[in-house]
Amino acid sequence: PDQFEQEPTASIWKQVSAENPIFLENNTENKHVIANIFFGDTYKRPVFLFRVIMSREVYERGQESIALFTKFMGLAIALFSVLLFFVLNRLVLRRVSALSLQVEKIGATGDSQGEVSLAGTDEFSSLAYRINDMLKALRMTEMNRKESERRFRTLADSAPVLIWMTDSNRQCIYVNSGWLKYT
Repeated sequence: PDQFEQEPTASIWKQVSAENPIFLENNTENKHVIANIFFGDTYKRPVFLFRVIMSREVYERGQESIALFTKFMGLAIALFSVLLFFVLNRLVLRRVSALSLQVEKIGATGDSQGEVSLAGTDEFSSLAYRINDMLKALRMTEMNRKESERRFRTLADSAPVLIWMTDSNRQCIYVNSGWLKYT
């Protein structure tokens, strides 16, 4: 129509600026929606005004489509979040919790004879296997320490001299059998 081929009026130039680059002429009497978009230069001086003329019916259908798309995306994100939570809970959190409880139980009792069991072939099962290897090494170290102490006591008790040990506070913590016989 002839009314849309006219130059934008001065009032439109006043309403469109660098701070407010889009001005929508939403005249309810008209069957069209007119959008005026401002383009400025690097100093934000008005250089170009782009006008888009669209049927009001097409514009309203577009607005409805955007609203529907927004609702759909919100629902999709919510469903994805719930699904992600359940998958993470099932695949990660439960296994970490089971492993943690078993390690805590061993730590609380101080018993290096225990073992951690976690079936599967994932990283958590591998971690349980490594914890068991560490517990085996700890058992071997404890066994070697006890054997070393047994040899020391045998040697110290069979020696014909007085042997004693003190801690850093000079408190006696060990005496051999020769010491006990002498005193």
